[in-house]
This record gives sequence, structure tokens and C-alpha cells, in this order.
Amino acid sequence: MSHQAAAGCQGPCAFEKADAQLQLHLLGLEAGYAVVAVNYRLSEESIFSACLHDQKAAIRWVRAQVWEFALDTPRIACWGDSAGGYYALTAHERLFEALSTGNEEDSSAVQVVVDW
Repeated sequence: MSHQAAAGCQGPCAFEKADAQLQLHLLGLEAGYAVVAVNYRLSEESIFSACLHDQKAAIRWVRAQVWEFALDTPRIACWGDSAGGYYALTAHERLFEALSTGNEEDSSAVQVVVDW
């Protein structure tokens, strides 16, 4: 599905990148998926790999919430575009693990990566 179709446009359409991504998240919710949007520290806020630590901490946090939100935590996908796509691709890398960021008993592994 194109960004344009996901945003509900029926032809030429002006929209922000974030709007199209939000529409894709909403489509996931409508299909019965839990959707979590992760913020991460930018390069002007911290040194490299902090953004990857943030992503992996978020995945561990999601796994830790299994009972509160009735999540199917053995099946987690990570997706994104641009920098988010790069972070999604590195989600499986143990090299970028920083267990001091919380929920160290939970895994940050993902089963699916979508980079676009």
C-alpha cells in the first residue's frame, strides 16, 4: 500500500510524512495489532548508539507489559523508514544492548523487520 493510499488520498494529496505514518499505524490497529511508536534520542542530544539503546529498551518495555496489555510478545515486528528503518534493521544486534536502560530480564529480539 502506498503512503498516498494509506493516508486516504484519492489522487494528488499533500500531507506530512508523519501523517502518512500515523495512518499506517491506525491501519495496524484496525487489523488487531498493538502498535507502539518509539521516540529516540537524536545525535545532538547524545552520542551514537544511544538511539539504538532507546529502541531496544522500548522493545524490552513492551515485552514487560505482556500482562497489562495482553500482548503477544513472542511476535514483535520492528519497522520504519529513513533513520527508523536503519534502527529497525539493527534491532536484532546484541552489540547495541544497554541493559541499564531497564527491563534487563526481557529480550529485545524481534521476529520481523520492515525497512522502507
